[in-house]
Amino acid sequence: MTHFSVSQRNSKVEQFERHLIEALPEHIGQFVDGEPTVLHEMYSDHVHLDIFLWEPTTQRPIWTMVTSGLSAHPMKVPAGAEYYERAELVLTLPGDWPSVPEIQRMPDSRAKRFSWPILVMKHLARMTYLYDTWLGYGHSTRARRTIHQTYPRSEFSGLLMEHVLSMPADAATFVVKDHIVHCLGLYALYPAELQFILEKPHGGAHEMMHRFENASLHEGIFPGRPAIA
Repeated sequence: MTHFSVSQRNSKVEQFERHLIEALPEHIGQFVDGEPTVLHEMYSDHVHLDIFLWEPTTQRPIWTMVTSGLSAHPMKVPAGAEYYERAELVLTLPGDWPSVPEIQRMPDSRAKRFSWPILVMKHLARMTYLYDTWLGYGHSTRARRTIHQTYPRSEFSGLLMEHVLSMPADAATFVVKDHIVHCLGLYALYPAELQFILEKPHGGAHEMMHRFENASLHEGIFPGRPAIA
């Protein structure tokens, strides 16, 4: 596979990206108040990834982050699943989570506690291209080598990719240059929840998502929430 790089731009990808950075905030903006901040990536290594960030408001008192760039490269989906070959990632954070400028002013040891969600989103978005694979509903990932190793200074050890529940069903997809882009919600998992999914490769993720819905939990990272496994 020929890797995309900033020195060897692909004109079709560039054209898609230009339409994406207009279509994405317009789409999410139907469901989230305010204008987003864009965490622009100044230097990119194969895939150019930005993150749109909506601040908490009275109506929606949580942070909302959405990747922009994953969908510019069709994922290598199984035969017959081409409908799901383009996606972006959605993650929410508690309203009292520090802002990016606040995190940047922190000592590195403290900043890691709050910066890891952005780093993980970018890692996942790049992974599909660099490893010629795909992300879809029901997929999960772990923070480190073992189930019980967590993200920096966090109690969570993995993420589940499932439907976005913090917004109406209409937020699930949008169109960019005649291509359907799916919004995949990221659900932070405690070690026991990740273990539950991995021990049930056929249906574990579906059951976990059902439990999230019953507990009125949506995609995001919520430290201290009750475990559901």
